[in-house]
Amino acid sequence: MDHGIEGVVGAVSPRPKPHKLYYFWRRPLAKVLWGAFALFWAGFLVAQMVDWLGSIYETMPANYLKILLQPVLILILLTPRYVRAWIESEDWVEDEDYDPNAWPNGPLVGPGSPYSDPTNPRSGGLYLRHFGYWKD
Repeated sequence: MDHGIEGVVGAVSPRPKPHKLYYFWRRPLAKVLWGAFALFWAGFLVAQMVDWLGSIYETMPANYLKILLQPVLILILLTPRYVRAWIESEDWVEDEDYDPNAWPNGPLVGPGSPYSDPTNPRSGGLYLRHFGYWKD
């Protein structure tokens, strides 16, 4: 993508788009978390067949690990660095690119929107007089 910044002195080249594979699989923290997940749950499957190992998986620390080593929680722990890298990449929309006057009748959501502002009579059922809050 050509941004026209090649000849500009002091121009910063855009950061590359972050790869999900790196942030969710290849980082050391990801390797540790996914490895612990695989070992714990493989041991849990073996514990279903071995009685003395099954008693270990019934202890309180093992129950905490059953909660902490869920795939969704691991993804939640690994997501912030990916999001930070994604925001810092060139794909993120900058504030100067935003044009509040892009819609001729105002924004569709947020302050001043006829669809979400209860003080605007054009909001229909959301209008505060509809609920009896304002009286004439």
